Amino acid sequence: MKRFKPIIGLLLGLAFAGAIIGSCAEEESSDDESAAPAGGDDPGSGPGQVQDDDDSATGGGEWWRRAVFLEVFVRSYYDSNGDGIGDLPGLTEKLPYLSDLGIGALWLMPIYPTRFEDSGYDVADYTDINPEYGTLDDFEALLAAAHARGIRIFLDGVFNHTSVAHAWFQESRQSRDNPKADWYLWADEPPFDCVDPLASATEGERWTFDEARGQYYYHHFREGMPDLNYFNPDVRRAVLDVMRFWLDLGVDGFRLDTAHLYYEDEDYCEHHPLTREFHRAMRALLDEYDDRALVGELVGPPALAASYFGDGTDGLHMVFNFFLDYAFFATDYLHAPELVNLVLNAENAAAPPGAQWANFTANHDFYRDYDLLLRDERRLKLSSTLQLTLPGTPFLYYGQEIGMGNGWQQPIDYRDSARTPMHWTGGRYAGFSTVTPWLALAPNYRTHNVAVERDDPRSLLSHYRRLLRLRNSSPALKAGEMATVATADPAVYGYFRTAGAETILVLFNFAGEPRSATVWLGGTPWEGGAGVVRDLYTEENPSPLVAGTAEYSVVLPAYGFALLRLEAD
Repeated sequence: MKRFKPIIGLLLGLAFAGAIIGSCAEEESSDDESAAPAGGDDPGSGPGQVQDDDDSATGGGEWWRRAVFLEVFVRSYYDSNGDGIGDLPGLTEKLPYLSDLGIGALWLMPIYPTRFEDSGYDVADYTDINPEYGTLDDFEALLAAAHARGIRIFLDGVFNHTSVAHAWFQESRQSRDNPKADWYLWADEPPFDCVDPLASATEGERWTFDEARGQYYYHHFREGMPDLNYFNPDVRRAVLDVMRFWLDLGVDGFRLDTAHLYYEDEDYCEHHPLTREFHRAMRALLDEYDDRALVGELVGPPALAASYFGDGTDGLHMVFNFFLDYAFFATDYLHAPELVNLVLNAENAAAPPGAQWANFTANHDFYRDYDLLLRDERRLKLSSTLQLTLPGTPFLYYGQEIGMGNGWQQPIDYRDSARTPMHWTGGRYAGFSTVTPWLALAPNYRTHNVAVERDDPRSLLSHYRRLLRLRNSSPALKAGEMATVATADPAVYGYFRTAGAETILVLFNFAGEPRSATVWLGGTPWEGGAGVVRDLYTEENPSPLVAGTAEYSVVLPAYGFALLRLEAD
């Protein structure tokens, strides 16, 4: 395996780079209107609360711009009752760990009743809890405990489709004239087809014949997940009522699953203009409440993705930054940080004022970044530092902070590799449960777990704790302006983050050997400055900045980085 790692990295990097360059170039020459903006001993327990020198990480207006989110698969987080399945009380029990880590908000993968054809994304009831995870009372207890620690909660809004087991679909299939007859997309013969190459590994035909009704129904994904008919105003009202139910309970927002697919017809298989119109209705609903937010999962190049912000006040609050994620990996594999700049420039040109990108390098649909980055913890630390110091809201994935690897068991599809139980200890069942877990553990649980890494200052977990502590206490890193710097080495990338009186210079070396990072200071916040330079991450002082110099240099180790602040002599 070792000899093939460079080849694997090169091939993956070329694939990611090709997608980025092709899409950004296409956008520059496109006149498509849709591309324009539309207007204790327990390793998981102990004291701790999210701290922030600038208000709090989740306090104050627009908290979602400053918080660090963690995506959690409740089923795989912690089993509190010994049945091999994670649950809501288990997550509540681990809140002290999350506080200590520095997490300001949680996105919970679907926790609703389900037939579990697609890890809960086949929802059978939008306003109840999967009994395997607990009860509505358990959820309210989690919500109250999380809020007491300054942690917000997002639910997964799976509103493109339901399960065939949902009462809405069961009624709809009974006849062609019942009250919910048109709540789904039905046809005597399939009137259109939408091929999704991203789903080809797990999905088949898009239309399935239903014997009960004598018609075909449309499903963008699995046969057991029929798409809702958003052309029907009753459906739109019902979805808003579902959101209102959870908002009234105190939920802080929603992650919108496949948010670009709500409307589908002969002309649009995705990104229908009416989809953005319904997002505005969702935004208007959330605006009735105190400081709630939406983040959308939608796949498309930067300008198209940016159109879902609307005018910056009437669209989605946040949009997942898929192309920046691709750029993260391409940059690592090819040692080419200009790809990050290419994406950032395209996004900045397209996004309206007020737009907030949601930055991630891992989630439930990707293989684990531990394996994607070739099990090299230097690269994992570099990638996470880039993610957590760029503008935008960072979204982490449970277990990312300890380097969980891919699992081997795949009862549903390949994505189960990244959905294995959390590693709390290196003991039997990884401290996740007292019985055999519902899904086999990832093989590296004995070496990569909370108990092993918690007190090791060189561990990945210690890195994340240190970095999140820095970010949560820094106005510049949370919400400051960004200005890239010119460097003498193409493998070195850097930028200033500035907010008020605080300025931090962040530098990265994407090469596999040490490099001297030389920064030209003309036109930067450090121009004409002098004094001691402090690395906030290592707490060491590299060479000082000398008065009158036109450049500053610091040696970075292979896959190294620095967070530098200029201090008075």
